[in-house]
Amino acid sequence: EGTVFLDEIGELPLELQPKLLRVLERKEVKRLGSTKLQEIDVRVVAATHRDLPTMVKEGTFREDLYYRLAEVVVELPPLRDRLGDVPVIAQRILGDVAGDGPVPDLSEDAVASLSRRAWPGNVRELRNVLKRAVVLAAGPVITAKDLSLDTSGPLKNPSIGTSPVSPASGEAPLEVADDLPIKEARDRWVAPMEREYLMRIVKRSGGDLDKAAEEAGIHRKSLERLLRQHGLKAADFRD
Repeated sequence: EGTVFLDEIGELPLELQPKLLRVLERKEVKRLGSTKLQEIDVRVVAATHRDLPTMVKEGTFREDLYYRLAEVVVELPPLRDRLGDVPVIAQRILGDVAGDGPVPDLSEDAVASLSRRAWPGNVRELRNVLKRAVVLAAGPVITAKDLSLDTSGPLKNPSIGTSPVSPASGEAPLEVADDLPIKEARDRWVAPMEREYLMRIVKRSGGDLDKAAEEAGIHRKSLERLLRQHGLKAADFRD
């Protein structure tokens, strides 16, 4: 009894997928070296970064296994689509890394550096960066220097930390004040930039969300969620 977590289920070779399907349907397994079947009562949770519906269409993932696993689907957007959550996630990771010891704090420049990166490795990459920073930090506060981030790496918002900030719409530059809470500052500067970006890529695709999502490097569902957040509709950009 219990829960079985199958990470990166999309990497399971096609020839092994029928065996997993059989386990899920019959709820029985055979121990290594044994000849007897043993009944199991477990909850199965699977995760993947791949687009399984597309893999089903391509014939690289079994359709029956997909629907057996997809009873409840939770889509978790990549970190690059929710950079505002990075400081909170980072603090949680630091708590896990610290264990019973004191939890390090993040300096303002460290938070800014973390919030600029596109994080191609998602939470795993963030965790590794923070674990290294805990070792390198000279005191109870982790600075941007301790993070040792490659500044030549992918940045999501390279304009963060500069002044003035010019919106993509061509409006007058915004005067950046550093005396605002980060959420208010994000709503004031990042949100307009994000909205303008979404409008441009959706308009360029003629309202085709599949093309727009591909250009943005995100899943279509993530794009639809962002459009709803900004009160935008794809139909408004179709010819």
